[in-house]
Amino acid sequence: MCMACVPAEGFEMDERDLFLMGKVREDGSVWHWTDERYRKRQRRGEFCSVTYTGTAASISATRQNYQGWVKALIYLQAHLSRALCIQITDELPDFSPWEASA
Repeated sequence: MCMACVPAEGFEMDERDLFLMGKVREDGSVWHWTDERYRKRQRRGEFCSVTYTGTAASISATRQNYQGWVKALIYLQAHLSRALCIQITDELPDFSPWEASA
């Protein structure tokens, strides 16, 4: 399980794990944010509480599984091109993409 930001309470989900409906606060609070162009924005209206899921251990396990998948791709890349005389590109996913974003 990876870390995710999900509604904290009162939400129902469908069979595809999409949020259907839930409680929102309608106290007219104003919330502020800065958009992708660094413009100040504000809005008065509804909002819901959120929580973060996942633990350090589950995130670590997910990362280890991902790295195992990349290692398997490297293995297949090396062995399939020799065994089947086919051409496989050298392109591979980043081994640790979470480090590149920091």
